[in-house]
Amino acid sequence: MTAVKWLCVFCVGLLWMIVFGLISQLFLDYCSNWFEQLVRPPFMLNAFHMSLCWGVVFLFLAVLIGGVILNNRRSKALFVALLLLSVMHLVRIYCFFKLHMPTVSFVFMLVITVTLCIVFRVLLKQKKMIAGVWLPIAAWHFYLLAVYYCVAMLNP
Repeated sequence: MTAVKWLCVFCVGLLWMIVFGLISQLFLDYCSNWFEQLVRPPFMLNAFHMSLCWGVVFLFLAVLIGGVILNNRRSKALFVALLLLSVMHLVRIYCFFKLHMPTVSFVFMLVITVTLCIVFRVLLKQKKMIAGVWLPIAAWHFYLLAVYYCVAMLNP
């Protein structure tokens, strides 16, 4: 793939991530009394490190989303899956920070992680190079799944 095409792939994905990232910022509230009183697992990152990791994962997601949109023949189904994942992330964040429902947020995180695994399986069949960016995304989502599980169990 040419450098110009990769730049287009990355820009399309980055635009997608910026839009959904900005929307999610409307729901985040690390300074609320409710969040401060949560019992959190010892391996949970603080707000600064969590934001830093999300930024890196956003870059990988930008490549993945851009690659799906611009390069795959069956991109409609994958595009819908990635759109659904983005919306589920927004709902998960809203349920956690605004509705104070950690168990519901864990269920959304579980569905998101399973959906990501399905998307990876499809990508692996179609574009191995694009599927390669999935590993750090998956590692981050499995970490978040563990965090949400612990938070849900520690805060019934």
